[in-house]
Amino acid sequence: MIKKLAVTVVCLSLAAFCGCGPSHKMYASRMNSSSVEERRAAAKELRVVPKDKKYDPIILKACRDSDPDVRMYGYFAIKKIDAREDGVVDALFDGLRDPAPDVRRAVASSLGEINPFPNSLLPTMAKLLTDPDEQVRRMMLSAFSNLQGIGVPALMRHIDTKDEELRLAIVNVLGQIGPAAKGGLPRLRKISQEDEDLRIREAAERAVKFIDGK
Repeated sequence: MIKKLAVTVVCLSLAAFCGCGPSHKMYASRMNSSSVEERRAAAKELRVVPKDKKYDPIILKACRDSDPDVRMYGYFAIKKIDAREDGVVDALFDGLRDPAPDVRRAVASSLGEINPFPNSLLPTMAKLLTDPDEQVRRMMLSAFSNLQGIGVPALMRHIDTKDEELRLAIVNVLGQIGPAAKGGLPRLRKISQEDEDLRIREAAERAVKFIDGK
């Protein structure tokens, strides 16, 4: 089954590359189907279609579908769209808040390839560091680490939250970011001495060492 799926994806990729695959009009028609199975199949294939503005509204439509699997595949493909295009940032916000963990995971997996990166997403991303789903938490931590200094201001705005788990997660992320998080050192040093939670004090102490490189 896995080999068959891999062959299908390769064939679709080659067909799209050669220009002999299904057209964007065909995908638009399939995404309007009343059959959820058909919409899922079409959305899954959107991951391998060429980067072309003609597909942008179809991908965004998949992200807004009533079926979580269709939305998930749509968010895997959303990185093909320029983030400055209308509707992309709103769709990403919706995806980060989606009730389905698989959808949030798909958004998190695409964040590193969203270009240009919309900084307005950062506060919502920070809150997902304590997402109920462990994979979402790990992927969001990785996203912040990859963004390095870009995400530091948003993290610092949330570092005094009363939510101890979120506070701990933010401190750990700042440590993983390393030297690019130097702007947070004064606050982290204070947290390492004054926070009421021992875990957070110890995490802040480690973060300071990672950021200082000592």
